[in-house]
Amino acid sequence: MNVLQALCDYSQRKGTLPPTGYTDKAIPCVIVINDQGRFVNLEYDETPKGETPRKYRVVSGSRSSNISPYVFYDTGEYLLGIVPEKKSKAGESPEKQQEKQKKVEAATKKKHESFLSQCEEIASRYPANKKFAAVCSFYKNGGILQLQNDACWEIVKKMQAGLFSFRLQGDLEIVAEDGDLQVYVQSKNCGLQRGESVCLVTGKKCIPVVVSNAIHVAGGQASGVRLVSFQTNSGYDSYGKRQGENAPISKEASDAYNVALDVLLAKESRNRLVVGNRTYVFWASNTDEASKATEDALSVLLGIVQPDNSNPDYGVEKVRKAFDSVFSGVIKTDLDNRFFILGLAPNAARVAVSFWAEMPLKNFAEFLLKFLDDMEVVDNRKEKYPYKGLYPILKSISVTKAADAPENVKDAVFRSIIQGLPFPVTLIQAVIRRCRVEQTVTITRAAILKAYLNRLPDTQGKRMEKMLDKTNEDVGYLCGRLFATLEMVQSRANGKSTIGARYIGAASATPATVFGTLLGLSLHHEEKMSESQKVFFEQQKREILDKMPASGFPARLDLQEQANFFLGYYHQQQFLYTKKNVVDLTSETN
Repeated sequence: MNVLQALCDYSQRKGTLPPTGYTDKAIPCVIVINDQGRFVNLEYDETPKGETPRKYRVVSGSRSSNISPYVFYDTGEYLLGIVPEKKSKAGESPEKQQEKQKKVEAATKKKHESFLSQCEEIASRYPANKKFAAVCSFYKNGGILQLQNDACWEIVKKMQAGLFSFRLQGDLEIVAEDGDLQVYVQSKNCGLQRGESVCLVTGKKCIPVVVSNAIHVAGGQASGVRLVSFQTNSGYDSYGKRQGENAPISKEASDAYNVALDVLLAKESRNRLVVGNRTYVFWASNTDEASKATEDALSVLLGIVQPDNSNPDYGVEKVRKAFDSVFSGVIKTDLDNRFFILGLAPNAARVAVSFWAEMPLKNFAEFLLKFLDDMEVVDNRKEKYPYKGLYPILKSISVTKAADAPENVKDAVFRSIIQGLPFPVTLIQAVIRRCRVEQTVTITRAAILKAYLNRLPDTQGKRMEKMLDKTNEDVGYLCGRLFATLEMVQSRANGKSTIGARYIGAASATPATVFGTLLGLSLHHEEKMSESQKVFFEQQKREILDKMPASGFPARLDLQEQANFFLGYYHQQQFLYTKKNVVDLTSETN
């Protein structure tokens, strides 16, 4: 199934979506008028920032640089003729500034006139409609001047970039929601009056749309971008076909996939994730319990939704349970049920499809379960805050916050999670770099290293365990275990450890240069310990050294071995700090 078909199906099965030709818009300013068109008052939305404002179901509209008014709602420039101030550039002459402002004024006049013309045209089609007539009377009887003389004019100017509409005094709906507009939408000319074509989405005969409606994607231009469009007289014109005729799409299909995208891309959407300069949306092909559980669980895993629960690990438990139920068949689902993920990258007036994945729902649940299993490591923390998920991963390689992670890493990690792919090398390099800089391995970094090693194609069936694996003979893993043990020896002897800060970088990259020195130092540290402590740590060192190759410590560790080093370091630390294994600090020292 292609992108447009999947979006159209989503629009059709989602009963809450607007019908063809309509969209849900937040309109913060409503001008209240009486049936004679006289201004009564201004109502404006005071929804706090971050909360969802009230939305109205209005006729969908599309424009970029062209003049094209919306139906009975628009910006202050179109609806009220408010001229936006053109910001002057540094060093620009007053004459140049004045010339620019005149052009803006002329453009605003044309926009306002086009809006008035459309209102009059619609009102003439429906002479019995009092709302349409009242709006026309508002303009004829100096309604804008009345508005300018009112105390609310300062609010209007402040909100001029937002959307405005009208409401008749005593009515509940705004004029842009009037029922007569349904007939108007159906009668609108949806394309150039040329010959019929076959719609690529529905397979039905249609007059193709010339330009699809604009959608709003993070990073795209404010007026919106288009998923499908053809430039006039471009190299894509062929055999006498122009614009929409090259890839015919009916008005019905165009509106359907645009409505679906409007809902999926909304700021409050639970199915939308912005990763760097990419926006991803995801949805299932069905509305059954399994589909809803998968969508909800993915929203939690990606950090889009925070579960309302006092248990910090509740989110991961909920996610695992949901994916396990879908994969195992506990929650029944159709075998044909699919899961879709669409990645969009804005580019000027258009948007590029940067990613498209379609897979059976059960397969997708399997990928996510694999991710959770790969990230499972021993956790001895008192406060067990969640460490699995996209944002904990990105945060672990950043100095302050997840947003600071490199853009290419963000995108690659997201794809690794949802497709079960190996983690990118750039992620592992960043993790190892942070471990060296901070001289520590956090639980998230350990989980990333474990997942990276388990997803390598040459593991030959050998998987890294969630806790210390004493049978693992990888030289990097053994070096990491030994370093953690020597660090603990110094800490037990002196009450603090300094070898981590001084030697962890060299130990994880060139072990042969430092471990001889560190082993010699450990003998001096053990002299300050009790006999029981000394025996315990000698056993730990001997157990590790007996598994080292006969050639001794390697001169250099490659990236995979360095990943093993820091995972072995973490595993050994957790083992030593476990209550049943830790050596009592209060024991008598020699």
